[in-house]
Amino acid sequence: MLVNESESITFFSDPKKNTITLITDPYCDHCRETHQTIDKLFGEYHAYFNWNTVFNVEVDDEPYLDKRVYRLITSLQLNESQEIASQAISEWFMNEEEEQWLEKYQHDYDTRAIDDHLMNQFHWMQSIQLNYTPIILINGYKLPDLYQVEDLRFFIEYLI
Repeated sequence: MLVNESESITFFSDPKKNTITLITDPYCDHCRETHQTIDKLFGEYHAYFNWNTVFNVEVDDEPYLDKRVYRLITSLQLNESQEIASQAISEWFMNEEEEQWLEKYQHDYDTRAIDDHLMNQFHWMQSIQLNYTPIILINGYKLPDLYQVEDLRFFIEYLI
């Protein structure tokens, strides 16, 4: 089992439900497609599973604007309602208009606490030797490489 619950951020958490974890990077093109597929599945099957998000980024090495996006998404996930955070990250992956998106969701947050959280996620990813994105975990287990994100529907239906 690979999930470190203290480092992941769960949308619409219910301990009785199965959990899909997306290890992602907001600037990764493959992650955008994966996020959009999971977002659509979550809309159809939200009664049956939770959705975790973990960022695999070393925030200290990122350009300034990228840092602002990482920090704001993380702050929304940690400090705002699950609905707002889910909507914000979905909007990000739909168009990636940085300045417009940042302006819409900007709020005050503790930069140091957010950076610590992001670095904890990054160090956790390094410790389990998963150094790429996107990665999908189902109930803490990595989706086998021979499956694609589109195959999640079959896993969800099986788990239901």
